[in-house]
Amino acid sequence: MINKVNFRMFRRMDDDGSKNLNFEEFYKGIVETGLKCSEEECQKIMDKFDKDGNGTVNIDEFLIAIRVSFWLEFLCFKDFGHLF
Repeated sequence: MINKVNFRMFRRMDDDGSKNLNFEEFYKGIVETGLKCSEEECQKIMDKFDKDGNGTVNIDEFLIAIRVSFWLEFLCFKDFGHLF
């Protein structure tokens, strides 16, 4: 269930349909979820998601990062920001 929700979230964030999120799409999507972070903080989060370092986040990177972040937060942290 979590993967379907996260997949839909990714698709909503992917404004241009490229199957990769650039920083503008990523930042807009993060803000629209209700998370409050500066552009600098959001860039740090995106850098953690972007495992291949190409400057965009693809669906696999997104799903893996969300899954790992969710479980770490659930098990250990109260605030997503502590992960970074």
